[in-house]
Amino acid sequence: MMKAFDPAGTKHFKTPKYTGVFLSLLSMFVLASMLVVWKQIPKVEKSQKLEVRALSCLRQCMESIGSSFEEEMSVEVSFSYFPNEGMIRETLSAQKEFAISDLSVLPESQFLDDPSSRDPSAERIPVAFIPQSHSANSTTESVLLFAKLNGNTQNPQLALQFARYLAAPSRGQFVFAKNGFGGVNGDLWSERPNLTIFMNHAHDLQFAKRMEDFEMREGVSLQRNTLSPDKMEATLKIISQSDAPEFLPDLVFLGQESLWMRNFSYVLMPTSSTNPSAPLVYAAEETPFPSIRKRLLTFLFDRKKET
Repeated sequence: MMKAFDPAGTKHFKTPKYTGVFLSLLSMFVLASMLVVWKQIPKVEKSQKLEVRALSCLRQCMESIGSSFEEEMSVEVSFSYFPNEGMIRETLSAQKEFAISDLSVLPESQFLDDPSSRDPSAERIPVAFIPQSHSANSTTESVLLFAKLNGNTQNPQLALQFARYLAAPSRGQFVFAKNGFGGVNGDLWSERPNLTIFMNHAHDLQFAKRMEDFEMREGVSLQRNTLSPDKMEATLKIISQSDAPEFLPDLVFLGQESLWMRNFSYVLMPTSSTNPSAPLVYAAEETPFPSIRKRLLTFLFDRKKET
């Protein structure tokens, strides 16, 4: 006859004795562990909202592009539209009406009376052309449209992201072309573009704060690598001869003209700086972000911002 197992009658097995104190400590440990894990889980931020004004002839394009941007970026975009009637000839006589938006998409002529548009560092990005044959175009030539950041916006980074989205070949440009508008050579789309910069220690100190300001406003990453000129040359040579030319820097800052730069695919960029300590800036001939790079140099060397 099989007997029931009696744990008390064997020396090889003892019933675990969990006291109330032990169980309380165990519960506290589990709760503390859960709290640590909970704090590490990324918090879902409240959806940001973007206000955009554009010409009414762009309604179909803007609604389609805006919907894709909302889904991809988890934000809310709302649009209001400016009538097309005489829109090429008029200026922003109703400037106060536009002040409620974060971004305006209008022809360049519409910004002529806006003082900030005369500033060479004004944040505006070309996004499309209205063909001469389009019913909204009352001129005899194609009209370039810009997405311009409004000066009073509380969310410049998101507004500029959407402007870059409009100009990106794989995003907004596809929709504009589908609806009969001319395209522009915009930057490749990236939620947070990255530019690599080679510079010496002195230039890094000189431009660090301004570059950080640009990163915050534009929503980009600027990877600064401080090297002496001889190490720059050696590094450029190694990367150029490798199978990974994409790791070449977008910009190279030098204290003086160097003949060895002619061995690489870079061009000397003009700047408006009158500061004698300003560096010479060489730009890679190929980059996925030419517009961002141009805005960065304008931002860095704008006379109004120089100290």
